Amino acid sequence: MRFPLVVKANIGGSGAGIIRFDSLDELRTAVADSGLPSSVDGVLLVQEYVPVRGGAITRIETLDRKFLYAIDVAGGGAFDLCPADACVVPGSGIKMAAVEPSQVLKDAAEAIARAVDLDVGGVEVMIDDRDGVARFYDINALSNFVAKPLDVLGWDPHDRLVDYLIEQIGKTR
Repeated sequence: MRFPLVVKANIGGSGAGIIRFDSLDELRTAVADSGLPSSVDGVLLVQEYVPVRGGAITRIETLDRKFLYAIDVAGGGAFDLCPADACVVPGSGIKMAAVEPSQVLKDAAEAIARAVDLDVGGVEVMIDDRDGVARFYDINALSNFVAKPLDVLGWDPHDRLVDYLIEQIGKTR
């Protein structure tokens, strides 16, 4: 790994609490001063910081391990890019737009969803601005769906979710 690095606590907080360290000295100082984020179980995730191309990540939502929709979420360099209504703070600068990812990205997201048996969830990917490589970096085991779906997508994914849940309930009877 190379610097900069990001350290994230296991708190399930949509990017909350992520700290960027640009050098080994910064990281050492944070460790010495107890300046690392707190985690519910003491687990911290360390990742190489990836400069995102175009300032936006893509969240690919899946339902029954298949592509449902995708949105680009741009936040001006912030880590907290949660697309749910509850996460979007007025004036935060977070913007969402429906996108149609390449078939390669859709196929990869579906493969991830199948591999982890993800009924409903989102897979997040960014394009590394250094080399143009797609980097999948987060799997969300529950979907929080896009804020204002009719405005952003033009349709409401909750309808398909309800149909899927009714189908699953029917299979258990």
